[in-house]
Amino acid sequence: MSLGGDHQNIADAICAIEGYKLAEEIGEGSFKHSFKVISPGGDEYCLKLSKGNLSQARSDREIEAIRRCDHPGIAKLLSVGQFARASGDQLLYSVEEFVAGGSLEDHLKSGPISSDEARTIGRALAEALSETASLNLVHRDIKPANIMLREDGFPVLVDFGLVRVLDDSSVTPTWLGQGPGTPWFAAPEQLNNEKELIDWRADQFGLGATIAMSTLQLHPYAMAAGENPPAVIQRVVDRIGPSSALEQEAKSAGLEILVQMTQPWPVQRLRTPDLLVAGWN
Repeated sequence: MSLGGDHQNIADAICAIEGYKLAEEIGEGSFKHSFKVISPGGDEYCLKLSKGNLSQARSDREIEAIRRCDHPGIAKLLSVGQFARASGDQLLYSVEEFVAGGSLEDHLKSGPISSDEARTIGRALAEALSETASLNLVHRDIKPANIMLREDGFPVLVDFGLVRVLDDSSVTPTWLGQGPGTPWFAAPEQLNNEKELIDWRADQFGLGATIAMSTLQLHPYAMAAGENPPAVIQRVVDRIGPSSALEQEAKSAGLEILVQMTQPWPVQRLRTPDLLVAGWN
């Protein structure tokens, strides 16, 4: 379901209900529109409006997942609600912490990040993954667009719309050839929909791929920068492993950890969140 041009009017209506002032639209993803809103006291928050193409079960899991997390590297959820459209359907919305520095994807438009910035982001988000892993949560969609930066550069993981709760049954059909996630950043077990292999180490792969492309401008399985994406993704599906180009570039940048983070099988990656955190120190 698409909201078409109605999303601005719906956001306005929700702000009237919740007591916020609509400031501006700040982004649009596959599943949501995001807006900056301002409280009566002048505080800034992020209103996220579902486009309606997420199942209720998946929406409920996202909300519960964010509520369970308590870490500076994970955006905080303030409230959730449903908006009744004239057509009779209900749209889910949430009000979350507003992270003022923009997304990593936005920052990359001006060029790659430095190795030092990569280490800062890697260390902070490794600690965030330690939090999600302790709660048996798998984000499954780590990518530059889902990493917001505070004004001091501290990264914050957002958008848990594809979260997998390992304690619960999966809402992804087993017969699907590919599981949820953004293919360019997804681990082999996601691309192959191998549910039994998916745990926090799928997020480790996504983080490694994100940092490799953000600082080295190279997908871990690409033979060279700018290679045709479908061919690279097929190498991930086939578990060819990180390329010699990645190994060389990562070593030159002092980011050898990226090679281990993006190994084709989960058992080959860093075994525990603590080891991942230690690897970035």
